[in-house]
Amino acid sequence: MPFSKIFLFSCIAFIIGIFSALMLQKTQLILLGFLFLSLLGFSFLSRDRGIRWLIIFCLALFILGFIRGNFTLIEILNSGLQNFNGVQIVLEGIVSKEPEFVKGNQKLVIKIDKIIRGPASEAGEKILVYAPPCPRYHYSDRLRLSGVLEEPPIFDDFDYKSYLKRKGIFALVYEPKIEKLSSRESLYKKILNLREELSLRIEQSYSKEQAQLLEAMLLGKKNELSKELKEKLNFSGLRHLTAISGLHTVILINALMYLFLAIGLWRKQALLATAVFIFIFLMLTGFQISAIRASIMALLLFSAQLFGRLASPERVIVFAALLMLFINPYLFLEIGFQLSFLAVIGISYFSPLFRDWFKNLPELWGLKEVFIITLCAQITTLPILVYNFGYFSLLAIISNLLILPILPFVLILGFLSLLFKPFSFFCYFLLAYFLEVIDFFSKLSFSVLHLKIGWIFIILFYCLLLYLLVSFKRKNKFRYAGF
Repeated sequence: MPFSKIFLFSCIAFIIGIFSALMLQKTQLILLGFLFLSLLGFSFLSRDRGIRWLIIFCLALFILGFIRGNFTLIEILNSGLQNFNGVQIVLEGIVSKEPEFVKGNQKLVIKIDKIIRGPASEAGEKILVYAPPCPRYHYSDRLRLSGVLEEPPIFDDFDYKSYLKRKGIFALVYEPKIEKLSSRESLYKKILNLREELSLRIEQSYSKEQAQLLEAMLLGKKNELSKELKEKLNFSGLRHLTAISGLHTVILINALMYLFLAIGLWRKQALLATAVFIFIFLMLTGFQISAIRASIMALLLFSAQLFGRLASPERVIVFAALLMLFINPYLFLEIGFQLSFLAVIGISYFSPLFRDWFKNLPELWGLKEVFIITLCAQITTLPILVYNFGYFSLLAIISNLLILPILPFVLILGFLSLLFKPFSFFCYFLLAYFLEVIDFFSKLSFSVLHLKIGWIFIILFYCLLLYLLVSFKRKNKFRYAGF
């Protein structure tokens, strides 16, 4: 068995190990342990060295993944704040994330430096503070605050406590007394200031809804979207437009590579410079999950080409997931992480299948490819969307056919308008068209179907997709999608 396949399945085993640590109960873990011991015994009995090494590597990576996930759980259990709700606290800390404005309040994530009065806690723990809109605070501001620790609530349709726990936040403080002690300059703070300047340029050049949409698409400022616009995007099946995705990253990487090669850099130097700029772009857009995933994948694929290697997109997907989960295992439970990877897996694995099914469909200016890509992403993300939100858009494929062919032009003109204002004239009309499409499809009474499903349906659905994929592979009898 080739090493590339052993590496692929070992990475998958690491991811399964993290999932097991976070999700499975003791009884399930005991059964899983028996299964892996049986596999280990089989590996020593097997005469096939490839199978033997595959099982050994998978078991080793599974254990490492389980240990990494377990460390995350231990960190949560050791938090000194979650058991002191209702206690008065005085502390000093640093604003560790760019503040958000929600319903007239500033949301500040405070990384604790020291506790002056209150429960003992390790430095580095985080709390979420709801502060008045004025005075405004910024990333890296050092604050002293006094308030009462409160437990994050659990709403009927949303477990806010678990959501914050996944981000390492275990307590809230509402409207504390705040004193700003100092402010520290850093590269990230300068980039966030640049983000605000670019956001202001957008707001000065476009209507309110156009500005909100473009800020989300270029700068990752999804929190600026109004509730009404969010609902329109959801019902029209176009909410993904507001996520920094692979399309953004590919456009940016190609442009940067072309620029650096044009000024005389060698390909390796150009790739290194591009990687630096992509990291800055990630900071500028707030380190969105979809952007991180797309950037890792794109840079890995470009690096493989640079060094004369063939990189399988499917293996790159798995390796990108492994890197992100190694840094933060709780990403596994984030809906954005699940949808981002399911969409790209669907496009990578199922596009050959649907190209075969729709081979007689006319090309028609590239709309056939847009239709196939949209269908792949919609089908593989459908169960997770319905399970978490209770509905899906019936007309998403049609709305995407009207939007996706034009999206690259909006992104390019949008980026250029940040540098040269005259380009905003052209981008204005394309954004107006976007909003017309969004409005039209969101107002149709039959555009959304409301459903409730459970885990059994999700498992059966993905088993069916796997069956279709394997059947297609056997039928065509060629090496397909890394299998």
